[in-house]
Amino acid sequence: MSHVTAPYPPGTPCWVDLIAPDQRLAVDFYRRVLHWEAEVLPHGSGHRTVFRFKGRPVAGINTIRNQDGSIPELSPAAVWTTCLATKDVDAAAEAVSVDGGAVLVPGADRTEISRTALVRDPSGAVFGLWQADAEAALPGAAFVGKIGSFAWNELYTADPAAVAPFYSTVLGIEVTPVESAPGIYVFTVDGRPVAALSDSENLPRSAYPTWLTYFAVADLDAARTELGRAGGSVLGDTFDTPLGRAGVARDPQDAFFGLVQLP
Repeated sequence: MSHVTAPYPPGTPCWVDLIAPDQRLAVDFYRRVLHWEAEVLPHGSGHRTVFRFKGRPVAGINTIRNQDGSIPELSPAAVWTTCLATKDVDAAAEAVSVDGGAVLVPGADRTEISRTALVRDPSGAVFGLWQADAEAALPGAAFVGKIGSFAWNELYTADPAAVAPFYSTVLGIEVTPVESAPGIYVFTVDGRPVAALSDSENLPRSAYPTWLTYFAVADLDAARTELGRAGGSVLGDTFDTPLGRAGVARDPQDAFFGLVQLP
């Protein structure tokens, strides 16, 4: 995808945020593993730190606070959150509550974006809602599917069939089962696959229901070696995907993420 300057279509993964207790530790780790630069934004933007690759924004560390300024208790405490685009954060958050999910942090205005919220689906997986207007300075990731950015997002949960209708109802995403792979669903927006839904048995047993973000790297083996040196851990063997060879890892604060080597 070329440089994105307009809001993403509703239902599309448009940004990924790391919620982590120790932001400095996170910055040091991802600088080493993914070669990101870190920019600290002014207070009020909703993102204390934005990660950039070759100068362009690709991810962030979100400072999550309730409306009264307190920090909500989240489990797990460190997690990568996939943000899904919507035209109306508040309407989507209300639909989340009605359809069996929960609103963890209600919609709030962000200087660089427009409005965001943090929610949980019925299976327990946390994700973000992201509303960016046409004038937003940060409509989402500057690019995806290329080295240095997120390449794919996949929701892993114990009962994919049960949670699939939730995303259709809340965000209008078309959710289609993959006939050749029972238990796997594809999320489609405007006829284009944007994410997937899979059985959490495909993840390590220590994993929780989660949206797993796969970041694209030039050399998977080198990245896995470096993340170990930086205090992270490799989980299991690598495996082949339609995007390329991939693997799952955990950072020093126990946030799960994936790496994929694009062909």
